[in-house]
Amino acid sequence: MRFLSTLTKSCTELSEADPQSIPSILPNLLLYVRLIWSNSKHYNTKERITSLLRKVSHEIIKRCCAKISLEDIFHGDVYASMLVLHESIRCGESWKAIYKKTSDHIAKFTKKTWDFDQSSIFAQIDAFVQRCRDLIEVCEGQIQFARKISGGSKLDIPIFGGSKGAEIAKGYDY
Repeated sequence: MRFLSTLTKSCTELSEADPQSIPSILPNLLLYVRLIWSNSKHYNTKERITSLLRKVSHEIIKRCCAKISLEDIFHGDVYASMLVLHESIRCGESWKAIYKKTSDHIAKFTKKTWDFDQSSIFAQIDAFVQRCRDLIEVCEGQIQFARKISGGSKLDIPIFGGSKGAEIAKGYDY
């Protein structure tokens, strides 16, 4: 508990952060994880540190999900939703990059390396980032096909020429 209590401040900051500010919290958090890994006699196992880092991934996803609104994606401000989704993607990618940088730094300056199961740590993050990319495609479809603009309002239906133009335009109006 003594070593885990060093994570309290960073974890509290993480639990209240938005996707933009999360990357600035992660280096300190990993510094404390490194402290635990280096000094704790009971918590420095590969499995326990991997589990701890997996929980960090889960919290990052949770914080990003708190900002994503499916209601806005489908019925509201599509552009604002796309910004949040891009921020969430950057946040997930930053987490992986910060972890790699820390891991490389440890390998460079110590004999003992971080050989934790990265696929286990980042599987949820990778899936979340892919889902965010998929939702961006949905937003792009909303802009293109549902004629969504900011604020949830719609653009006018384009004018279709020819003898069936009015019928085609009527089919697009919902």
